[in-house]
Amino acid sequence: MDPRSARRLIRRLRSTLGRRVGVDTELSAIGQVEACQRRERRELIPLSDHLRAMILAMLGANRPWRTLARSMGQLELVFGCFKPDYLVRMAPRQLAAEVDLLGCGNGRTRLQMEAIEPNIETMRLIESEFGCLDQFVERGKPEAIAQLLSRPRSRYKLLEVGPAIAREYLKLVGVRAGRISGHVRRIAGPERLGLLEGREADTTAAVKVWSFAEQAGVHPVALDNLLRMLGSTEYGEICGAVPRCESCDLAPDCRFPRRRGKAQQSTRGKSPARCP
Repeated sequence: MDPRSARRLIRRLRSTLGRRVGVDTELSAIGQVEACQRRERRELIPLSDHLRAMILAMLGANRPWRTLARSMGQLELVFGCFKPDYLVRMAPRQLAAEVDLLGCGNGRTRLQMEAIEPNIETMRLIESEFGCLDQFVERGKPEAIAQLLSRPRSRYKLLEVGPAIAREYLKLVGVRAGRISGHVRRIAGPERLGLLEGREADTTAAVKVWSFAEQAGVHPVALDNLLRMLGSTEYGEICGAVPRCESCDLAPDCRFPRRRGKAQQSTRGKSPARCP
């Protein structure tokens, strides 16, 4: 796709989402684009920001992210701006109760709050060995770092952090994931926008989507967020498993409406079945 067509597709994507959500407000609330831009500027991301990312990633497990985004100001207060000295003084039971009052808890909130203090110790161990957490999270591919943080016997294992939470944590401190989500694969795939062929390995698919983003003049992480919002029930709820093409400005760029139209014409052209 040429740059002009790519930019047009992004405008249509934003206009579709814009009828349901404040696009830039939601991108800011998700926070991944800003975190990536900070890392690209080579800013040193402090321990408090790493703790913020870890705690939000834990709270966001198996629950809608948008609820957390809407309560971000209150969460900042509950966790004392995520300062480590404040967090080690707080009782896990109290933190869990305040999180639940905000409607931001999940089935493991109490255990997650109990994990904060030992995880701070682990993060400080990492800092002592690598100089800072930024050096550690950039020392290998994102999947490899996520494994170090989540594998049970790893020296750097964070409690209550599995592979998916580790990947989300890395995104929130500006480390680009080495793969794209199921939402993005489906929307960018051969049956819809056609940015992917559908058989690519995770890394290859991510590279193709990032290359398209560069053509379109949009940050790759912003494109990833926008496509996820288009498919997510929290935001656009437009391009899910059963797409709502009538509500989408991307129809001229998408293969799905044309295929569905042909299928409907084919069905109408068939003679009705007769009873024997």
